[in-house]
Amino acid sequence: MDDIIALKKAGVSEKTIAVMVDASTRSAASALPASAAQSGNGRVKGTLTFLFNYNYGTKPDVGAKVVLIRGRLDPIPDDAIAPLDSSATTTEDFEKQTYKIVAHSVADGNGNFELTDVPPGQYTIIMQSSHAIGKYVSVVVTTDKKGNPLKKPRTEQHLTNKDMVGVVFSSHLTVESGKTVDESHDFGVSALPL
Repeated sequence: MDDIIALKKAGVSEKTIAVMVDASTRSAASALPASAAQSGNGRVKGTLTFLFNYNYGTKPDVGAKVVLIRGRLDPIPDDAIAPLDSSATTTEDFEKQTYKIVAHSVADGNGNFELTDVPPGQYTIIMQSSHAIGKYVSVVVTTDKKGNPLKKPRTEQHLTNKDMVGVVFSSHLTVESGKTVDESHDFGVSALPL
């Protein structure tokens, strides 16, 4: 993210930066070990966008952060957002966090992200916009307070101070062996902090 800011300050166009980020992401994806592709694990991918304004419409949320946590957190505790707000960039840094983070990513120049080689199981995905700003978290609730499954999941808005640096969205998902889960999300309006 610091590299992108430096390029912008140096006068490099948004289009050129997007091409550079996309090329970097593709080369990193092609460097995955063959064993990861044949492990029987799944993957999570998606496109993150935000509403720039009503004249220009929706744009890719370049630099949006994504964290995949093992298990279902409901609701999301404030300290589960810590990896999104920290300067942690390596797997070792993320392993020091309170919750078991199995994968993390940043949206590329097209707003795309991909988490590969994810073991089958139940997860909570947390996404933080790099553009949209707000004070609420959307939480998909799938169980009651006793842990019993709901017949129909519902989305609740939780007021929190952790969104002051960008809108945070969380959802539960199930990764199956050899399958891809699409977790695309539109963060909505790019608003000024309240």
